[in-house]
Amino acid sequence: MDTKQIIRGLKDWVKREKGIDFHLNACQEAILEYSLQNIAYANMDNLGYAVDTIKNNTGPDLFKRLSEVTDRKVSKKNCFLTLPRLLEHPSSEEDTENNLLRIDLREAPVPKDFYGRVEELSKLETWIVNEHCPLVGVFGMGGIGKTPLLRKFVDKVKDKFDYIIWKKLEYSPFLEDFLTHIESYFPANNLEKNPHKKNIPQRILSLISFLNQHRCLLIFDNWEKLMATDEISEDQQKRNYFNYGKFLESVATLEHQSCVVFVSLQTHQQMDIADKSRVRRLTLTGLNNQDSQYILKNFKLSEKGRERLIKQYQGHPSALEFAAQHIQNNYNGEIDDFLKGTFFIHDVITDLFDKHISGLSNIELNIVGKLVYETEPMSLPEIYQLFPSISQAKIGQAIDKLCTDGLIARDDSQRLPTFCIVHPLLIKYIKRRFPKKDD
Repeated sequence: MDTKQIIRGLKDWVKREKGIDFHLNACQEAILEYSLQNIAYANMDNLGYAVDTIKNNTGPDLFKRLSEVTDRKVSKKNCFLTLPRLLEHPSSEEDTENNLLRIDLREAPVPKDFYGRVEELSKLETWIVNEHCPLVGVFGMGGIGKTPLLRKFVDKVKDKFDYIIWKKLEYSPFLEDFLTHIESYFPANNLEKNPHKKNIPQRILSLISFLNQHRCLLIFDNWEKLMATDEISEDQQKRNYFNYGKFLESVATLEHQSCVVFVSLQTHQQMDIADKSRVRRLTLTGLNNQDSQYILKNFKLSEKGRERLIKQYQGHPSALEFAAQHIQNNYNGEIDDFLKGTFFIHDVITDLFDKHISGLSNIELNIVGKLVYETEPMSLPEIYQLFPSISQAKIGQAIDKLCTDGLIARDDSQRLPTFCIVHPLLIKYIKRRFPKKDD
């Protein structure tokens, strides 16, 4: 549906469901049209009012009115998702019960060529489908293939669930928006009027009840966006992070038959304190040699040098694709000539690493900044000595998180585990970000 069809459909819906006429003046209708296209207030043209008036008065009043008339939380940020769902979702209990399988992948990526990951897919299926693990986190550096893995997994197991819903948190990061979305699927007899007026804990409990009645798979993509958005204030970010933590706590501790998967550069602290029997973590690394070769077959490259290229990028799928395209365009496909130059990192990969690094704590930044210049892996006691003023407990927690996030590698072959940064991409990037200081 285009924006005008959505607005006409909304007016028809209000007339049918509420028995009233829903009128919008020209300015309100224009604001809604722009918002349905995800256009910022500052870029809305020809409304006849100052931007500040639209942003602080006319716009908020419009979305307050929309929330009241639809019994859903409708905001400028989520209207392009919420209103189409309102119009497409069946309103009767009979329709709901006769159509239990609901798959909402509007915010999921379009399926693309997928290579390997047989072991990872098997683990996810075992944890989620067979063992009914309620909470799963999928982690790894930017561009390593977390989202495509989950997209492939959904296609593989979609007939095992009553509901599958994919949320990309950069679109609607507030927990309230997510709860409103999920509540639109509740059978009519379980849905109270104006559910968004209930407090967050009550709405979470209602959701858990729904997750117990139905076998659901909920996927949160771009989890790190919770603390990396300019759309809300720092206080709102912290409160929202806390709310999601309470949600994860409820998912991990309360009885239900569903699974929540979150895909992120970084873990949530709730994962660390949850019952380990009810939580699983999967940290993705690069593709193996065989699967990496499939990526290179899509480009006109020389046969010679392919294994060296894969080794240099440690099977990082996105970095390999960018490097292969660069070699094809600028080296006539000759890999050896490319490898004679400096280590190539595409700007897209650099941006992904920037986002990852920006979410690290000061302790974590200090650790990666030190480890990247060490020539040998270090044990935990050796790392303690690098930071005598920081408590060993905090250092140990930071190391665990960096391992889970895929930024440092752990080797258990020695008497004491050792840690280091092994990925050439990360080494190159971190050395650029943290030039070595003279002692």
